[in-house]
Amino acid sequence: AFSPDGRHVTYLGGDPTSLTRQLFAFDCATGETRAVLGGGVGDEAKLSKEEQLQRERARIMSTGVTSYAWAAEANRILVPLDGALYVLDGVDEAAAPPRRLFDPADARWAAVGSGPLLDAKISADGSLVCFVWADEVCCCAVPAGAEADAATPRRLTSGARGEGKTNGLADYCAQEEMDRY
Repeated sequence: AFSPDGRHVTYLGGDPTSLTRQLFAFDCATGETRAVLGGGVGDEAKLSKEEQLQRERARIMSTGVTSYAWAAEANRILVPLDGALYVLDGVDEAAAPPRRLFDPADARWAAVGSGPLLDAKISADGSLVCFVWADEVCCCAVPAGAEADAATPRRLTSGARGEGKTNGLADYCAQEEMDRY
């Protein structure tokens, strides 16, 4: 994917003998490629059942960095990694290191939800991230500073938790048969 300013092309790649992926950035001006973010869970067995099923339906076999999204109008990337959400403010060498936006394992958020984060999306201006957490749609604002774990999640929907439903995600048939995730 091109960065919003068109200066970089980002992609997932890695060692061809491994299924673990990293995020790379190609600088269009200099022709240099560098690893931006790597690592992450190398063992799919460590993922929750919900995460495993979602990955299966999307046909994702790799581990590590398996997805990322640029904000359409800002130089910011959202990367779900190891069950948490990370943001990167740019991919050039001078950019700040990745910062953890939100980790659902943190006990501070037990009243809002628990379990894995699914289907995280970043807003066009990069100021807001929404995701499905514990069967409900939640969001958190991306703080301006470089502080890790500074985002506070807020639940936007209610009524699905404990009812065998999930707000914010397509049902199994839509995902599996119609490729609507």
